[in-house]
Amino acid sequence: MGFFQREVGFYRHLSEHTPVHTATCYSADFDPETGDAYLLLEDLAPARNGSSPAAGTVEEVAAVLLALARMHARWWQDETLAHHAWLGLHSMLAPSGVAEIFERSWPSFLHKLSIPVDEEILTMKAWISSAIHEASITLYETGPRTLIHNDVQGDNVFFTNNPDRSVMFIDWQLSTYGRGVVDVANAVRGSLEPDVRRSAERELIRGYHKALVRGGVSGYPISQCESDYTLATVIAPARLATAVGLHGGVAAHPGAPWDTLFPRLARS
Repeated sequence: MGFFQREVGFYRHLSEHTPVHTATCYSADFDPETGDAYLLLEDLAPARNGSSPAAGTVEEVAAVLLALARMHARWWQDETLAHHAWLGLHSMLAPSGVAEIFERSWPSFLHKLSIPVDEEILTMKAWISSAIHEASITLYETGPRTLIHNDVQGDNVFFTNNPDRSVMFIDWQLSTYGRGVVDVANAVRGSLEPDVRRSAERELIRGYHKALVRGGVSGYPISQCESDYTLATVIAPARLATAVGLHGGVAAHPGAPWDTLFPRLARS
């Protein structure tokens, strides 16, 4: 699926031009013949790593969104991204095939849940099935597009007390070009418990949009940003269910992170 080539490509070709903080990459290479790759990255200690299963705070999410807005504004509608073929999503990540793979993986995902498979879970599944194809095609294949991290979650974010590097991102294996709200939805929905998220969601999105405008983005009204965000909320729960369902090495067990993350991501 191009994970290693994509991450090496980001550090070698895009990182120095991208106004978001990440681990310094001292060396990286990828062998297209074997698929072997390596990265030699900066040790980020004593920075504090987030946690995907543990909920974050509204203040943390707001800081993440401001950092993402700087990156998105920098690459907004930049046609040079298309020159990097390795940024494209293919195989099971291809937007045109996401819906079919989600349906195929769903029965296995259900068997790997330790929480009750109740009517709420089935309602979440129906929502994903109804929206995931349109969301994938619209958000990844139509503009306005920009460089997106595409996997913004607690495990991939570090926080520091240094104002110059307060938020840092790692794991660029899913980076691609698409609508920036994919990153926004992943950060907001994945980091906040639903009751907290519902009260803060609108202001967080508006804060992100204001930061985009400050970064020079025009012709993207807040109404479209909010509409795109709503569409993007289906991406992360669909991907989580698919990844867990297809993974032959994981099974249901108490405390599995997807038991917490799937309902958090998929609740309205």
